[in-house]
Amino acid sequence: IKKLNTRNNRIILGAILFIIGILITIAEPDLIVLANQVSVPGLSSAKFIIIVGVALGVGVFLVIALQELP
Repeated sequence: IKKLNTRNNRIILGAILFIIGILITIAEPDLIVLANQVSVPGLSSAKFIIIVGVALGVGVFLVIALQELP
């Protein structure tokens, strides 16, 4: 377990967690339903912005959670 706690491994693991967080969130059906219910006049890409914004947030917070591990 000590070998997994090196700096290089944390960077790689952080990148993997970030990508997994984004992919899982984009595939979430409830988020897609929520984005379909939002309409912003004059903004045709509101659905895309909501989904990507939430996905990036989840990815970032997974990386932050990784940094809190000892």
